Amino acid sequence: GAGFLHFMSTQRALIGSAIIYTATAALSAGVPLILVPILTRLFSPEEYGKVAMFSVVVQVLSTLTGLSVHGAVGMRYFDRDKLDFPRYVASCLTILLASTALVLVLVLFALPWLEEFTKLPGYWLVLAVLLSGSNFIVQTQLSIWQSGKRALRFGMLRIAQALTDLVLSLLLVVVAGLAWQGRIGGFAIAGFLTAAVSLVTLLRGNWLRFPIERGYIENALHFGVPLIPHAIGGMLIAMVDRFMISNI
Repeated sequence: GAGFLHFMSTQRALIGSAIIYTATAALSAGVPLILVPILTRLFSPEEYGKVAMFSVVVQVLSTLTGLSVHGAVGMRYFDRDKLDFPRYVASCLTILLASTALVLVLVLFALPWLEEFTKLPGYWLVLAVLLSGSNFIVQTQLSIWQSGKRALRFGMLRIAQALTDLVLSLLLVVVAGLAWQGRIGGFAIAGFLTAAVSLVTLLRGNWLRFPIERGYIENALHFGVPLIPHAIGGMLIAMVDRFMISNI
């Protein structure tokens, strides 16, 4: 009867969403693999190592810029009838601005040591901070869409970022001849463009409202801050080999 039809409709929607998320993740992860045969022919091992190190630095910094509170946005979406959700999102973006500014100051202060440790020039490390902050904006929009079962929009944004990264990297490396700087540049430009699109969609979707509330900031921090040690630990376990290789 009606119950069976509703069950089948729910199952189809669930399977469709799962397919979209799986395909999106595969395509996003596939961009670096597609570029490997090209980059390994054009880059020296040292240049390829710089690209890998930049990616690691961005991922590590992403645990600090925003303080992992984008996860709170996804959780509080289900309580949006009990709170001013757009103001909650705006409060989380305010946390992003403050934490990114603090991380930037710390990176500038420790720049000589970080340059030696990562083997990356200082201006690329500053770019990594800004890119990690931009990624937070993207993750915030994706969290809202995922919680709201907007799998198609989620997938389109992720795929657009992956394709932009691929096309710009090929243009900058192969056509413009910018070597490893071109690969990092393509990766970074794609991230900034996706963040700009995400900010526009947040505004057009009425997901942002000011002024912010102190209570919302405290609530988001209580959710995100305890996750930071776990996130950093996971990153170090997965990627410490790249830091070791760069320094041996």
